[in-house]
Amino acid sequence: MSASDEPLQRRLKDNYVYLINHLLVKDCLDELFEKGVVNEEESDELRELSDLESARRFVDRLKRKGEEVISNFLEIIKRKQTFIYDHLMAKGEGQNGRHGQVAAGGDPRTVGGDQTSESTSGGDSSGLDMKAIVTIKQMKAVAKAVRHKWQDIGIDLDLDINDLEDLSGDKYTRCLSVLKMWKDSNLTTATVEKLVAVGRKAEVYGAVVRALQEQSKDT
Repeated sequence: MSASDEPLQRRLKDNYVYLINHLLVKDCLDELFEKGVVNEEESDELRELSDLESARRFVDRLKRKGEEVISNFLEIIKRKQTFIYDHLMAKGEGQNGRHGQVAAGGDPRTVGGDQTSESTSGGDSSGLDMKAIVTIKQMKAVAKAVRHKWQDIGIDLDLDINDLEDLSGDKYTRCLSVLKMWKDSNLTTATVEKLVAVGRKAEVYGAVVRALQEQSKDT
């Protein structure tokens, strides 16, 4: 590794956990291929993986590539996933500096037994206040976007399966009911950060973030 490569590669290493948790590779695969960040074989492989595994595998490879490739990656996420770009380029410690390294074969979502946080300030440049308690408008926006996953979201929010089975109505109504039940049971901890984390676990991370961002623009 040359001296000129070190700064950008260091940013990736220092923010490894954050990237694994938040980068939605499949949302920008076409651009990554066009810019030479991934080749055709890598692109096809990443499309077949889960969001979490595709992010893990992509970042592991990206760390070994040169400054030009990493710069192309940063150009793309600056447009496509701005809050990730700003987090990477911000001064201060990365996620690994605060939470420690991911154990080999471990789940990068849990470091030291805790869910990794969005940022040190509780907010980010995407316009989302990650530490804020979710509002009814936000829940409605998310429910509309991920209604097809209402049952998975309920399970990931640790709701009782019997309560989920008792829900009626269309998928949107059930999803909104799930989110309301969660908030009613967790008045002080039903945060945007938690909702985004559950979106990641239920494989609808991108849809949840976009719904929250669009709702923020309307307020």
